Amino acid sequence: MTPLYKDIKVVPPLFPFPRQLVFVTGLLEIVGAIGLLIPLVKPAAGICLARLLVALLPANIHAALNRLPLRGRAATPLWLRVPLQLLFIGLALWAALG
Repeated sequence: MTPLYKDIKVVPPLFPFPRQLVFVTGLLEIVGAIGLLIPLVKPAAGICLARLLVALLPANIHAALNRLPLRGRAATPLWLRVPLQLLFIGLALWAALG
């Protein structure tokens, strides 16, 4: 496994093509963030980012339950990770509608 893909363990085993999923979701995050800066597409970008964050929730739960470290740091505990994810979903929707 190359260093570029060392964090693929975050993808739950039931999902196929973990490398591609990490790449695509990362790309979608970048495109969504850029979209928040463009007034014409800001609402759609925020809603799509919120949906993406909902779709990524299983990976975050999997990482927390399996105590997968990120860049050598301990995994964020589930009791903190899920509320943070919900906060980020709320902020994406706030950005979309604000």
